[in-house]
Amino acid sequence: MTCITDINRLKNSIRNKNLVQCVVEQNYIVKKDYISKWFSVQEVSKEVLDCEFKVTFNKGELVKCEELKHMNLSDGSITTFLDTVELLGKEFVKIGRNINGVEEKGELVPHNDFFCIHKPNEVFELKCNNKINRWYFDSNGLEYKMEILDQNGRMEEVTQYFYDNRGLKDRAVTIRSNMRYTHTYQYDAQGNRTFSEWYDDNGTRKQEIAQYNQYNDIIFQDSWWGGKRIKKEFEYNYDEYGNWLECREMNDGIYVKLSIRQFKYLNH
Repeated sequence: MTCITDINRLKNSIRNKNLVQCVVEQNYIVKKDYISKWFSVQEVSKEVLDCEFKVTFNKGELVKCEELKHMNLSDGSITTFLDTVELLGKEFVKIGRNINGVEEKGELVPHNDFFCIHKPNEVFELKCNNKINRWYFDSNGLEYKMEILDQNGRMEEVTQYFYDNRGLKDRAVTIRSNMRYTHTYQYDAQGNRTFSEWYDDNGTRKQEIAQYNQYNDIIFQDSWWGGKRIKKEFEYNYDEYGNWLECREMNDGIYVKLSIRQFKYLNH
């Protein structure tokens, strides 16, 4: 299903939303391919379509998000998924899925539940993988504590969160296996996170550094992914409204991803 992260990423990265009718985004993964020459084989990069998004706006408000994804199966066949998330006012979200042209039964989900919008002083609990995860929110609706308990209710981990005067999370303190770990975060004047420092499950300290351009789009990220340090760089082309039309991503200098956007504006 189209996840909240994808919807928020698309919505928050679009400027002049009151002028936008819809946006189509295509994401390509860059893979290695080989071309046979007379006496050799040449390695080239091949851009393979991974997924497509279409986001529809009405007077600057997001009303519908669609994700089209193709999955290659082991028997050589391709399964096509079309997931839709449609906002029905401020009360409900309609979620649907179409597989190979066949519509599945949709469902209605309360708006706040889908977007994980929590009420002031709420305690939210979720059971997953024989664990109990519990989140606590203060009078402003900000998460101030999270607990992880085993299936018998014994505490395994607790994290407390602290915020700066802008309401941005600047510190988190985790106690796990009688060890105390402090996570710290820093932001620029626009509220973009530029620095993070944390500890992994082995107690190893790690850091992430990020830089942004004048449009607040990330252009550099030095971080840890899957136990490996990776430096990411991003290059953009923009339209007259400050929305990027093309984004190229490099990991450690290697071209790995291409995203292309098409905009439909009200005055076009």
